[in-house]
Amino acid sequence: MRLADEFFLLALDDRSGRSMLSPRVLGLGLAGGLLAELVLDRKITVHEDQIIVGDRQPPADPLSQRVLGYLVNELTAYDVRTWLVYLAQEAREQVAGRLRRAGRVRQEQVRRLWRTEVVYPPTDLNAAALPRARLVHALNRRLPMQWPEVTLAGLTVATGLDSHLLYTADDAAKEYLRHLITHLPSSVHALVWHVHAAVGDAVITGRT
Repeated sequence: MRLADEFFLLALDDRSGRSMLSPRVLGLGLAGGLLAELVLDRKITVHEDQIIVGDRQPPADPLSQRVLGYLVNELTAYDVRTWLVYLAQEAREQVAGRLRRAGRVRQEQVRRLWRTEVVYPPTDLNAAALPRARLVHALNRRLPMQWPEVTLAGLTVATGLDSHLLYTADDAAKEYLRHLITHLPSSVHALVWHVHAAVGDAVITGRT
């Protein structure tokens, strides 16, 4: 499962199919996840506030191909924050679509008072809970974690999702998480920081 897919499932209320994050914050977290996939695939790097494309060869995943295509074809050198805001606009639908095609969630329309809301209940509750269970288990036991897992954990902190996931964790687990994020590779660390800053901007401006 791709990193943004796991973040989507982490943010999902298993029963209702609704996100535990606001639409704006969810979009920024997913946008960060999509860019992180390209960093971990060694397609791009993040230097300070800029994204640098190092490998233009399309990745196997169609959605990653699309995101890389945006970066390659844009003549203007936009900064990381601008790309996060841009990708966040459609990230929920795009990642949900990838999960639907993989058979991991289904799309439903729920009537709520005066509007209809699209939700994405998981097709298998046990499978949907695996990313959360694996992350919490590793942090509570201070187990070694691979960079994709640490990146995922970093995005939960950047978006405030960690308060939902780690509400039972002790102080040592939270300190271990901070330690792991601090030692992320520079490109991923910078990307997580930019997601955190973008979420902060969204909260301050009331656009969550």
